[in-house]
Amino acid sequence: MIQQQNQELIKPTWLYIKQHTVTGLKYFGKTTRNPEKYKGSGKRWVNHIAVHRNTVKTVWSRLFTSKPELVEFALNFSKENNIVESEEWANLMPENGLDGGSPKGTNKGRPCSEQARQNLANSRKNRIYTPMSKESKEKLRNSKIGKQITVETREKLKLARAKQFASDDIRFTIICPNNDSYNFNRLELRQFCKSHNLTYASLLAKGKQGKLYKGYRAIKLPV
Repeated sequence: MIQQQNQELIKPTWLYIKQHTVTGLKYFGKTTRNPEKYKGSGKRWVNHIAVHRNTVKTVWSRLFTSKPELVEFALNFSKENNIVESEEWANLMPENGLDGGSPKGTNKGRPCSEQARQNLANSRKNRIYTPMSKESKEKLRNSKIGKQITVETREKLKLARAKQFASDDIRFTIICPNNDSYNFNRLELRQFCKSHNLTYASLLAKGKQGKLYKGYRAIKLPV
């Protein structure tokens, strides 16, 4: 009896409903992560976000630790709300609370129903790349009207800019493959890297390790 109860326990799993704040499309899914931060992984849903931007909110979530309760709730909700056929939902197949986030290999070889294949084909053909409507564009534009940068944010930007200029005083010696050497500040070094097809960050990272990068070596000089 105890063994049976342990088999029914699962890693804490959330069922959630996401909704796109501009288009109104919804997605019913599961995750073992924070449902407020997790954006969802359904194929049509992810493509929809890519087209219409990640302006998504979590409208509902519930935590489950029992496998039977999780599966029963997920399947009933999928059926009652017709999430596969309804235009209001981005799901391509019923949610059972287990698939999608299963460990690698657990779904290998699992057949896909003909109905699921047809839903996937239809979504690719008619829905995935649907352009944003004029109404949606207007809502998105209006949502940004009147937004102003706060004084605090302006001060942070000024401080970051000041640090950037201050960092230009830091100097480096670059030793070339032919043993020629040059002294640069950060800005000059970036320009040098660009003209010599070098990656600035990689050159400095290798330099810290005392290694060459494409035959070049960067040495940070003491201030």
